[in-house]
Amino acid sequence: RHAHGSAPEKLSLRLALWMGARLSRSKVVFNSQAARRTHDYLGYDQPEAVVIPNGIDANHFRASERIRTEVRTKFGLSPPSRWIGVVARNHCHKGIDIFLAAVAPLLATNQSWCIVLAGPGMIASDRITAESGVKKQIEELGIAQEQITLCDRVDDTAFFFPGLDCLVVPSRVESFPNVAIEAMACEVPVVGTDVGDLSVIVDDPERICPVADVTALRLLIANIMRQPREALAERAKQDRQRVRARYHMDLSSQAYVSLYRTLTQPAAMSGPN
Repeated sequence: RHAHGSAPEKLSLRLALWMGARLSRSKVVFNSQAARRTHDYLGYDQPEAVVIPNGIDANHFRASERIRTEVRTKFGLSPPSRWIGVVARNHCHKGIDIFLAAVAPLLATNQSWCIVLAGPGMIASDRITAESGVKKQIEELGIAQEQITLCDRVDDTAFFFPGLDCLVVPSRVESFPNVAIEAMACEVPVVGTDVGDLSVIVDDPERICPVADVTALRLLIANIMRQPREALAERAKQDRQRVRARYHMDLSSQAYVSLYRTLTQPAAMSGPN
């Protein structure tokens, strides 16, 4: 579940990766191609590598006008408002500072646009980098209080994502961002940085930009948000179909079952463990 990014790794993690590369094993399962490339570079043997993407229940994650109305009412959004969201823990790897810098000028010129930062630590811990906190950056960027909502962990994002008009993944480090496939299954457009397997998941170069490129991310968000919601409907349906075809939980489960069966065969049992 781990892949390298532009942010430095802790010494303890680097040590664990180094040790893991030197231990015997039958198979190593990665949840993304990016993770596989990272570990290949670190010394994990390719013959032992298996990539099984994360999966979700696409019947649980789906578009719903009822949920959309309930969520937006809960957070006090008026019907004309457009809502841009980041759903992630409050950590420098997640690029919240990049997102805020990118979106601030858009909010200043589009008063009906609002943003939400949702995830562990968004309220309880006001930190985003070693130098500044979320609230401090919001103040410095001049983002109006009525245009931003901070909330803590969302217990079930299936009852949150339908309320959004766009999900942004501004991360510096990712392997396989689950929030992307969850939002796409709910027919919410996703844009973000070229990190982990996000470009493979989204499969649209016009919705992916370089990591930490504030200007490019701003353009991606503006391009999505300036389109009428109805105009995005067909693309959103295609996104959902893509998730169902490639990232449904049933596919992931079947891949793991097949893998475990190969490990119980006599030939596999006689090898390293």
